[in-house]
Amino acid sequence: MPVFPFYLHVSRTVQFDNSLPHIEIDGYKFHTEVIGSVESTPIIVVHGGPGQGFQYMKALRGLSGHHQVIFYDQRGAGLSPQVGKEQLALQKNLDDLDAIVRHFSNGEKSKTHWAFLGWAAGGELSIEAPGNGVSGSAGRTLVSLWRCCCERVG
Repeated sequence: MPVFPFYLHVSRTVQFDNSLPHIEIDGYKFHTEVIGSVESTPIIVVHGGPGQGFQYMKALRGLSGHHQVIFYDQRGAGLSPQVGKEQLALQKNLDDLDAIVRHFSNGEKSKTHWAFLGWAAGGELSIEAPGNGVSGSAGRTLVSLWRCCCERVG
C-alpha cells in the first residue's frame, strides 16, 4: 500500500507539453497567454512568485476589451520550465521581461508605450523595468504591490 493513498497531479511544463501556449526566446520556452487586439496598447501582466504562475491573475482578462493583455510565467515558474537557482535573479527576470517585450514588438526595441501590471514580486519587476532599460517601459506602469506589515505585539 502506498504511503500516500491519494493522487497528486503535477501539470507538465511547456518543456514537455507543446500543446500549451508558449513563446520561445533564446532557446527557453515561456508559458504565455495573449488576449485582446494587437492594435491596442499592450499590458504585460507580471505575476508574483517565486514559483507560482500567472493563472491566479487571469481575472484581469477583462482588460482585453481595450488592451492586448500578455500573461507569461516567469523563468522557472508556473508552467515555464524549471531552472537552477543561478537563473533566478532580478536582473535575469528584467532581461527576460525586455526579451518578451521585444518578441511582441517583432524583435525591435519597442516604440510603443507598454503598461506593466505586477503583483508582489512582479510588482517589483514592474517598478524596476524603466530604470533597467526594459523596452517600452518609459510609458505607464500599473502596479499593485502586496505588502505584509508585521507588528510586534506585546
